[in-house]
Formats: sequence, structure tokens, C-alpha cells
Amino acid sequence: MRGKIILFLRRTHLYLGVFFSPLLLLFLITGWWQTVASDDQKEADGGYFHELMKKFSSVHTDDSWPRAGEHHHPWIMKMFVVAMCIALILSLLLGLFLAWQAMRSKWKVVLAFLLGILAPALILYFY
Repeated sequence: MRGKIILFLRRTHLYLGVFFSPLLLLFLITGWWQTVASDDQKEADGGYFHELMKKFSSVHTDDSWPRAGEHHHPWIMKMFVVAMCIALILSLLLGLFLAWQAMRSKWKVVLAFLLGILAPALILYFY
């Protein structure tokens, strides 16, 4: 029975990740661009890539694709993003559980998790 539960959890983790990976990539790429690009760069007229990033960033920030002269109702996109966030949290928890189950040396999993907390905390504190 335990093996069937682990298999079910692995498949759930896999399918949640595969289904939401395109939207997660969109949010990662546009979030990266918004973090790295200055406000002047974001507002400036640029080439094709720049304009595409501005449009995709509006999906990230406004939950809609920019269209001239149209009023948007982004509630359905917001609900989809909420579903993605819940699925990502569930998938992350499943991943942590599966990592815990797969490793014989549990301290390595705990150490990696603690370092994942400590590294950004130290960067934010000292820089």
C-alpha cells in the first residue's frame, strides 16, 4: 500500500509540474526581466524582444494581454494563477516529502532546505 501511495504522490507531483510549467516559466522570465531591467528600459521603445517582454510582463502584472481600447475582465486569469499557486505549493510540498523519502541521509535534505532559507536571508540582510 505504501508503494502505491508514493507512486500516486510522484505522479501528482509530475503532472502538476508539467501542466503548470509553461505559466511558471512565463512568470519566472517576466519576473526576471522586471527585476533586472531598469524602469527607463522598461518604458523605452525597443526592438521586438523588448516589446514582447513588455506584453508578457503585463500578463504577469495585470493578468491580461494588452489590447488597444478594450476593457479586460482578468478574474478568470487571476483564478487560474491562484490555482497555479496552490498547485505549486502542493507540488513543492510533495517534492520535499519525496526528497525526504528518497534519501537515506535525512540530514542532507534538512541541510539543503535550511541553506535554501539561509542564503536569500543573508543576501537580503547584508546587501
